[in-house]
Amino acid sequence: MENQKYDNKFSDSVVAIIGTIVRTMERSLVLFFDGLRNTVEHANPSLFNLIAVVSPILTPAPVAYMTSESLMTFFQWDWRIALVCAIAIEFVGLVVWVTLVEVFQTPKEERDETMLYFFAAVAIAYELVLVFLNVVLEAQTGATFSTLVVLLLLCLFPAMSAITYGYRNYHAKLRLEQERQEAKAEAERRRQEEIALQERIRQEKRQDRKEAAELKLKYAADTEQVQPFRSRRKP
Repeated sequence: MENQKYDNKFSDSVVAIIGTIVRTMERSLVLFFDGLRNTVEHANPSLFNLIAVVSPILTPAPVAYMTSESLMTFFQWDWRIALVCAIAIEFVGLVVWVTLVEVFQTPKEERDETMLYFFAAVAIAYELVLVFLNVVLEAQTGATFSTLVVLLLLCLFPAMSAITYGYRNYHAKLRLEQERQEAKAEAERRRQEEIALQERIRQEKRQDRKEAAELKLKYAADTEQVQPFRSRRKP
């Protein structure tokens, strides 16, 4: 019986220690996964912004390579000249599409319609150059219809990424401008509050000086009234 009693105490201690370890591990895992979830939730906007910035640079690369191959194959250009031309075409297309999206989103009263039509025409010309170099010329070699469709969609990828970037970039500029205006308004509000506080302190000091001067005059008048009374009481 005595051994059983000690065995029960030892077993209770072991169970308590194991329970403490298990609860500690449970809380640690909960905190770890909660922190991981919060990290992912806060990182998502930044991650998507990074993708939106990088994609307009990455997506034109395969199309530029494809365009340079077409220039070398169908026009017998030197590979250096063909590569420079293909990269220049993609750079122009990126700038044109982003600018077109920003001009299109500008309010009508501030939008320059002439520039809107101009950039739209340049964007269409850019797409036509890609389609003719990579799809139409490839069709003359006897490529299948599915291959031509894939090439056509590939030619549209840089435009789609540029449009997405232009849309997000325009609204990011609006948000930054709004934050700048709010910060400017907050600074102006604080400045006005500081001016009002200084004016109130100045008025309070002026009122204190005025009241002090009135008390001094009243004290002087009371003193003048008391002195004749004392002089009459002298024998």
